[in-house]
Amino acid sequence: MVEDLLDVALRDVLDIPETVTSDDFVMQLDRGVEHSTATVRQYVVTDGIADAMGQALDLVRKTVNERSSSGAFVHGSFGSGKSHFMAVLHLLLAGNAGAAALPGLQAVVASHSDVLAKRFLLLDFHLLGKASMEQAIFGGYLDAVAEQHPEAPLPVLHQSDRLLEDAVRLRGQMGEDRFFAALNQSTGGAFSPAVGGLGGLGNLGDLAAGAGGGGWTAARFDRAVAERVTGAERTRLVQALTRSLFTGYVQTGAWLDMEAGLKSMTAHAQSLGYDGVVLFLDELVLWLAQHLSDPNFIQLETSKVAKLVETGSGQLAVPVMSFVARQRDLKDF
Repeated sequence: MVEDLLDVALRDVLDIPETVTSDDFVMQLDRGVEHSTATVRQYVVTDGIADAMGQALDLVRKTVNERSSSGAFVHGSFGSGKSHFMAVLHLLLAGNAGAAALPGLQAVVASHSDVLAKRFLLLDFHLLGKASMEQAIFGGYLDAVAEQHPEAPLPVLHQSDRLLEDAVRLRGQMGEDRFFAALNQSTGGAFSPAVGGLGGLGNLGDLAAGAGGGGWTAARFDRAVAERVTGAERTRLVQALTRSLFTGYVQTGAWLDMEAGLKSMTAHAQSLGYDGVVLFLDELVLWLAQHLSDPNFIQLETSKVAKLVETGSGQLAVPVMSFVARQRDLKDF
């Protein structure tokens, strides 16, 4: 028997790769969620991981019950499994059966059945290459909504002052009747004054006839323009403008600041029926490290992370839970 074993080559017993890189020891969060079957199959739940997962779900439960945003750091060295942990947590909150059946997690899942029954909008962020936290979070939200809810109008997450200035100017150029007929256009191709001119409006009489009821009027337009950037009526006006007269504004312009953007984002998530928004931020430290030569950038962006984690974003329509992977304390920056 011993002689037979000695005749077996190691390559026939062990799967030994010919080349190994640092990427082989880490998981990218978004890929882990996308390839959920492999992620769950590879995950080994230790007592420490089960305890940490229970703490994470306790935080989600507390956040939902108290309707007050909160967050936590997932701390560990390079390759320690931070992204894998967040991927499994994402899958649990998404109702993934494989993740819920992981050996070692059944007791945690059973004791958190109430929070796992909630409906969360789960957003994964790989920060590398992003210019700011706002670009990562708000841009990621827009991408997720466009993919998961293509029928829903997009929320206003960028500065809309210039858009409204252009709208007021165009209103004067087109005249009241033509402008509001175009603004109230809800079907068919978008009108582009730069391309189609006024002749692209089609039958103005039909459009004007369909613009009554809850349509836009001069008085309603003026009230919306006068509202604050996060005002409900102003948000509806910006959505109407970007769906009809100014389609190029949907993804352009400066993002709202973190506080205003979170208010607009969570109000939109609430309108879609979600109980909360869960943010998973990966590669934070590496992203910050790429900008060490710019102390202003470091100071500004770390303050935004602290605002997410320390719930400084004010009262939101639905709570936001943030799980931020880090290898070093932010105070080191």
